[in-house]
Amino acid sequence: MIKKGDQTRAEIIDSARKIFSVKGYSATTMKDFCEETGLSRGGLYRHFSSTKEIMIAMLDSDIINSRIQIENVISSGMSPKEVLRLLLEDQKEIIKERGGDLELAMYEFCKSEKDQEHYINNRFTSSAEIIKGILKYGQERNEFVDCDANETAKRIIFLLEGIRISSSIMNLSEELLEEQVNGIFKMVVKL
Repeated sequence: MIKKGDQTRAEIIDSARKIFSVKGYSATTMKDFCEETGLSRGGLYRHFSSTKEIMIAMLDSDIINSRIQIENVISSGMSPKEVLRLLLEDQKEIIKERGGDLELAMYEFCKSEKDQEHYINNRFTSSAEIIKGILKYGQERNEFVDCDANETAKRIIFLLEGIRISSSIMNLSEELLEEQVNGIFKMVVKL
């Protein structure tokens, strides 16, 4: 059973994605979280003392949830092609939903909070490890081309990151987004 405090904390973290996407990191205040969640200032401060803490919790949560989700899908025996397709569809939805605005807020966070610059590196490394695991799974099942899984995972991360950032400053059509995601799929899947 989930404790009420844990549930409230999760709701705050979930609201962070929306608030940081809209306002960016520097312009976001604790008052924004109170308004979005309906919590009093005291209620919010019971869980987090600053927007910095909320951003860190959100970034940590994203990586943990992604890793668990992919591990569960792989352990279910799903085809590697389907696992990759699921991951890419999820990325497409993120891009369409909030574009690169959350990504920009994350970069803003790492630039303005000098002691937190490691989060970009940690996020990149963790994301690359997740994709590397999918690639190796696909190679073991003979569904993916033989390639250096580590290097290819890094390329995929950079491609997705570039698409997310571009989507925050340009109108990315559904067709162009689909074309780019399919390009990543074709890059590794045996056709």
